[in-house]
Amino acid sequence: MKSSTFCSAVVILTGLTLSCSTLAVRRYHGRKLGPIANEQVALEVATGLFIQCYGAEILREGPFTVSDGKRDKQPVWIVGGTKPADTRAGVPVIELTKKGGRVVFLGRER
Repeated sequence: MKSSTFCSAVVILTGLTLSCSTLAVRRYHGRKLGPIANEQVALEVATGLFIQCYGAEILREGPFTVSDGKRDKQPVWIVGGTKPADTRAGVPVIELTKKGGRVVFLGRER
């Protein structure tokens, strides 16, 4: 009986945690932040959004890297973290269009 109650609590708490971060990510998806001229600006914007969505603990998943990419034929900045050895979660990643600074992806990738 204790085992099933514990398992239920873990499932519920895990679901709440995932829901909270999913809601935070949805809030920023599609948001336009203005042109992002270079890698440094992309890194600063991405770091700020990561903190707003995941909290300051996300900084432990740095250093963050910035690279060029394409999403739907639009040039984007891709900013991602590095995976800590002690977690199974994916690394935080954000894709921002260079021209308009629109958030086209914000989440975690494995």
